Amino acid sequence: MTPGPDQETAPAAALPELGRDEPHTPPEGGAAGRPPWLAMLVSGSFLTVAFVTTMIFFTRAGGRQTIVPLLGDARLGLSTGFLGVVFTAMSLIGLVLIGPAAVAADRFGRRAVIVPSGIATVVGLLLFAGATSVALFLAGALVLAVASAMAGPAPAAYVADIAPVRARGLAMSLYRSAGDVGFVVGPPLLGVIADASSYGWALGTNALLVALATLLFLLIARETVRPRRAAGAGRSA
Repeated sequence: MTPGPDQETAPAAALPELGRDEPHTPPEGGAAGRPPWLAMLVSGSFLTVAFVTTMIFFTRAGGRQTIVPLLGDARLGLSTGFLGVVFTAMSLIGLVLIGPAAVAADRFGRRAVIVPSGIATVVGLLLFAGATSVALFLAGALVLAVASAMAGPAPAAYVADIAPVRARGLAMSLYRSAGDVGFVVGPPLLGVIADASSYGWALGTNALLVALATLLFLLIARETVRPRRAAGAGRSA
């Protein structure tokens, strides 16, 4: 016996009731009939998450990989071997935490992970900038390692959420290009600032830029995933 139309559509209609918090699916064009790629390029949500991504890679290449080791050597007299152990530990922390960070982004929302990661990055950079002891240096390393892990999966997932259906490839390429801009600009810019002032001022500038990117994202970008706790409360009500 061939199922009728109502039988065929019933399972699909029931899908939203299974408790899955599906990401927001963006329209294929803007309200004014803009092409999908143009709607994305003028989107405040996309531009702010792209700025966040630029600052993530800016911090990795400029602050973490360039200025921090120089500061550790010049100010604290840390050996190359000691610095190598510290950066290896930071990478291992990121490896362990990136999975839980992805789960948190799915469970609580992208903004709920991106914004705290930006705040933690600022704190870590300021700890490095003001480090006058090995203990403060290690505290900065720990905070920045956790922040980097938190910042890993959520921005990419956010871009996938907001990208127009027919421009997702372009969206991801622009997202990745924003990161490359940070890689290219970070080391020379912070190096010039360090030469003109100090390593501490260079890291302070890095922290200020991350704070600006995080604030703009907080004020402009919309959430794309409903937190599961709120979804469960809505269904029980």
